[in-house]
Amino acid sequence: MTEATLLDFLLADAPDGATFLRAQPHPQITESWWCYQPFKPLADGLPTVHTTLQDVPTSGHIYLMGSRQKEENRALLAAAAAALTPMGKLTALLPNDLGAKSLEKDIKALFGNAVSTSKHHARRITATKQTLDEALLTAWQALATPNHNGAEGYKTAPGMFSWRKVDVGSALLAKALNPKLAGHVADLGAGWGYL
Repeated sequence: MTEATLLDFLLADAPDGATFLRAQPHPQITESWWCYQPFKPLADGLPTVHTTLQDVPTSGHIYLMGSRQKEENRALLAAAAAALTPMGKLTALLPNDLGAKSLEKDIKALFGNAVSTSKHHARRITATKQTLDEALLTAWQALATPNHNGAEGYKTAPGMFSWRKVDVGSALLAKALNPKLAGHVADLGAGWGYL
């Protein structure tokens, strides 16, 4: 299963000019699409891109490529639910081994309805915006706001590695570094920048 195959499965009935959260480059994606993608290597391949969930426009069709991180998916679902027009359609996709069953449960909990189709070891889940669980919507919208995670001066959000706290490996490495370390350092793949 390739990313292109998964995208073909997700976007099978997509109208031109839809909204795509965690968008990935695909021939079907044109400048008329509103795309959210905070990961620069994928964002660079999109004709237009936005990097925050705060400005998702109202849309009748929203497509979502799920993440392996449950909290990130919930923030994405809340953004989609808030932006969908009444009776608008959400279509989400996630490979089974990355938590498709959990994503389907979350969609059903928020939207009150969900229909899934399995293919290519993934689930394509659709829901229609009728009535939303407002308490879940409010709680999940809060996940999209960067928060302090206990390390002074840093903000993190779901989707970042170890977004809730400093990971054990980084903490051990920081202890092992000479406190008099000086000069310029490049920390490639730095996550939220703790080191």
